[in-house]
Amino acid sequence: MKAIVIGAGIGGLSAAVALKQSGIDCDVYEAVKEIKPVGAAISVWPNGVKCMAHLGMGDIMETFGGPLRRMAYRDFRSGENMTQFSLAPLIERTGSRPCPVSRAELQREMLDYWGRDSVQFGKRVTRCEEDADGVTVWFYRRQQRQRRSADCRRRQPFRTASVGAGLYPAAPLRRLRQLERSGGDR
Repeated sequence: MKAIVIGAGIGGLSAAVALKQSGIDCDVYEAVKEIKPVGAAISVWPNGVKCMAHLGMGDIMETFGGPLRRMAYRDFRSGENMTQFSLAPLIERTGSRPCPVSRAELQREMLDYWGRDSVQFGKRVTRCEEDADGVTVWFYRRQQRQRRSADCRRRQPFRTASVGAGLYPAAPLRRLRQLERSGGDR
């Protein structure tokens, strides 16, 4: 069986590693020409930490994940503590800790784990079609159109209306608002 994974982000690389461990050959395609360090920190909660360990990437979480023992919610205007609580019961119940980690470091290490040379960069998806035989994906790269076929692909929410409409013609296109974080480092 052959699979196509579209996107070399955290989700795409996790899917590729899981497919490979299940004996499924897969190709990873990424629209950007190179992955650059962007984003702040993210919190990977205990189930995610366990998944990373199951995929063989637990060392990444241990090396780059910091401690997270308490949570607090603060009013972004005044900085006043609205509530805070210990994560000890969660850690005890799940047997794993949440790990705040730099998104850029996590993605870099996952890319190294998968094999940077195994990702085909600069391949933007322009069209996708599924039928009984599998999936065909069309790319645009260096002013050339290319296509690849596989038995399956990782379903990813596409950001472009043309690709999304081709994959899910009966589904209405959703509009998402950009959420802004305000209030500095609170």
